[in-house]
Amino acid sequence: MAILDSGNNQPVVKGSHSLEAPFVALEARFDENQQSKLIAISGLKFRSANHPEVYFAEDEHGYREFIDFCKGCAIIVHDAAPAIAALSQYGELRSSEIWDVQEIAELLHPETAEEDLFSLATKLGVDAPSSSGKNFDEQYLYSITLGNVYEFLLRELKTLPLNVIQRLLSLLLRSQSTLYTLMAEISASSTYTSQDSMKRTEERDSVSRLERPRSLGQPSQFRAVEPEFIAELLEADGLIAQKFPEYEPRLEQLTMSQSISEAFGSTKQSIEAHHLVVEGGTGIGKSVAYLLPAILFAIRNNVRIVISTNTISLQEQLIKKDIPDLVDALNAIEDIDLSDFRYSQLKGKANYVCLKRWESLANSEAITSNEASTLAKTVAWLRNTRTGDRSELHLNQGELKSWTRINASAFANCLGVKEGACFYNHAKEKAASAHLIIVNHALLLSDIEVGGSLIPDYQYLIIDEAHNLESEATKQFGFQISSAGILEASNRCKSIYSELLGLVQISPIDYSHKEILQRHTKEFDETIANVDSLWGELISELEIFLLNSRISPSEMELRITNSVRTMPDWTQLDIKADDFERTSSQLADVVNRLRRELEDIPSEKIKGIDAIKSELSDWISIQSEIRGKINNFISNPDPKIIYWMSKAETVTLNSAPLEVASKLREDLFGDKKTVVLTSATMAVMGSFNHIIERLGISEPRELCLGSPFDYKNAALLYLPTDVPAPTSDNYQNSMALVIQRLVEIANGKTMVLFTSHSAVRNISADLKSVLPVKGYEVLAQDIDGTPAQLINRFQRRSKSVLLGTSSFWEGVDIGNDALKVLIIARLPFNVPSDPIFSARSDEYENAFFDYAVPQAILRFRQGFGRLIRSKADRGVAVIMDSRITSKSYGKRFIDSVPPATVIKGKFDESISLINTWLNSENATNNDRSE
Repeated sequence: MAILDSGNNQPVVKGSHSLEAPFVALEARFDENQQSKLIAISGLKFRSANHPEVYFAEDEHGYREFIDFCKGCAIIVHDAAPAIAALSQYGELRSSEIWDVQEIAELLHPETAEEDLFSLATKLGVDAPSSSGKNFDEQYLYSITLGNVYEFLLRELKTLPLNVIQRLLSLLLRSQSTLYTLMAEISASSTYTSQDSMKRTEERDSVSRLERPRSLGQPSQFRAVEPEFIAELLEADGLIAQKFPEYEPRLEQLTMSQSISEAFGSTKQSIEAHHLVVEGGTGIGKSVAYLLPAILFAIRNNVRIVISTNTISLQEQLIKKDIPDLVDALNAIEDIDLSDFRYSQLKGKANYVCLKRWESLANSEAITSNEASTLAKTVAWLRNTRTGDRSELHLNQGELKSWTRINASAFANCLGVKEGACFYNHAKEKAASAHLIIVNHALLLSDIEVGGSLIPDYQYLIIDEAHNLESEATKQFGFQISSAGILEASNRCKSIYSELLGLVQISPIDYSHKEILQRHTKEFDETIANVDSLWGELISELEIFLLNSRISPSEMELRITNSVRTMPDWTQLDIKADDFERTSSQLADVVNRLRRELEDIPSEKIKGIDAIKSELSDWISIQSEIRGKINNFISNPDPKIIYWMSKAETVTLNSAPLEVASKLREDLFGDKKTVVLTSATMAVMGSFNHIIERLGISEPRELCLGSPFDYKNAALLYLPTDVPAPTSDNYQNSMALVIQRLVEIANGKTMVLFTSHSAVRNISADLKSVLPVKGYEVLAQDIDGTPAQLINRFQRRSKSVLLGTSSFWEGVDIGNDALKVLIIARLPFNVPSDPIFSARSDEYENAFFDYAVPQAILRFRQGFGRLIRSKADRGVAVIMDSRITSKSYGKRFIDSVPPATVIKGKFDESISLINTWLNSENATNNDRSE
């Protein structure tokens, strides 16, 4: 522990503290193996620009003295929660004096929310600390940088318009943020003499930012992108190689790109536009393979091409990297003018903020802490955003829920469209003017559900990550009704009425109108109370039915088949559902009559009346849709629909189509000139029959391309012959021991894929009792963080093991030599009792081999694909499911993955081979495949 004067040998701290009180920039360091264990703190007290006081401690006595060191000062931290939690054990800290620069940065620069301190400083343009002498101790670099970042952000806060500061002040108070005291000081110190009024200016500012894009216009005369031209671009000394120094020609990429150019049509070879299914192995560069012909064809013919992906990460890669890079390269082509080429990303309405709803919520007196926090994070953002897209923000789970109060999904007819202040409408206009539109599968499929009103008309479609299309279609074409959703709809209507009554009381309207509205309100209160009560009775009956009808106590799902509907208790459900339907219909009539009454009141008489009328119209539509779904579920089922009940906290009613192929064939693929389906995993044993049947694409051309990687020398596939069956009592113990041994051999760098969350929890508990004391960190999904957080920690800390389920089987690219061992706990078969899987299995004569096995193989291929992501990668895949060697269908799984080196044998006898493989530069030629 030491307290030092910085003297002349300490670095010069740039900037000065803008407020009167001094502050301490704190760094807290934690044990890598015990994240909550404090091992040292250092702090710089900024009293003047050039002479900060320095403090360092690494024991309990020093930590207690640090509390005294900080008295009278604000404490500045980056990511405050863990530091404050640790220090609170050694003395009292006033939370109002602790300010987190990460939180401040989120208010002003939301794009920096997940940056570490030094990355944040770089992005903000804050100068690195300079040393005034050779004795400068590097251990204080962090705290000095922290102080500089804080002062930079403080200056930015002080330059905000007064109305923004006051708005933030109000919201920070209601969100119970520790930044309230900081903002209060800034507000008190402001010396503005002329400011905008407190009336929000975001709509006016947004209109000027959201310029209407120019129209795409009509398609030009057809000009093909010939395969020969693609070959010129992708050859070893071609244009792409000239622009990208690390580019390597790949035959698979060339073949795929040429085939897609032909799918758009070829005049030289007299090939008409057609549909294509193409599998491209890992590493061929699929995105470039389809983007290259797509960009060229779109600009030559002035047509719109929609590209759909399943994951956000791939969308971001296309928009932020792949498309800009290719456009930059193609600009060198003399006979192609790309100056007018446009591309755009389009998302669903729920992703965009609605300025009308934002203003309504911000002016409400009754908002929750999470709602206030969400609004606070958007105040400064709204002054600058050109998209209004939620992805620009960093919202926690509570704030994401609050986002539903301000997003654009509530209005069927957005009033902001008329005034030009609608981010969602602007996104649609921008998409309509673009040659390439990047969407996700959810929006692509929602669009056909609503008759094509979400995405501008298009005739050319590329679907990447196509292996996910059926599952997303299943979700989009079905429904889910929860008790929470019903109550939310009810509360929303009550809130609209409450807001209306408040406006009526202060509005200059005739007494007769007020009397009519009050009478409507009384009728509304009585009717909605009855609806809420009847819903409570119905959900209670449904829960009792589920509990009494399930096969076993652990089952929390019940498929509603015809035989279930003939059970005596179902009659009671029918009666309850009929009562709910009748009363809900009465409520809709009451609300509709009120809406018609409001039409007779001039808009200028009641401020905001147009927004309320739109909200009421939307609510009537939503409520009608809910009533219809409940009626179908209980009383009028569709034989082509799967119905089931599930229970977590409350009962949920679910539906899904028995098959999606017919709808996709008719509404998505049928009228398109070109459809390209691509993925790294679509074929089963080299055949596309399974996915073609499941998706309903008619007579496509087929192309199956392997990977350019040398899997024989890059991947060892180990199949232990002495592993217990997954259903045996000692499987978990055996699994934990194998993981432990492999983690030690690979020195971490191990990922384990499971098929259930319970297995993750159980194995995690076993490993955490052993591995941490040996210096290894155990990262378990849903226990130690979100998938994104876990991947980030896994990449940064090599001595770790990552345990994951569903979201880790695909779309995860660890890279940077961070993954050496991949363990697959069980073959990824669907749970037989799953309602969707069970119902669809009933459609097959031999469901196991014709449906279950192909589905599992595709999933298995995705999981295996996590191991080798580049030509430099090298690792071992271990399959801990005895069925892969003991069952006849096991060979199908082995043959489905790239040709790795395969070994079988007892674990103890094979461990040396695994060790040799992981620690040798070149592959062993020992191939014991049988």
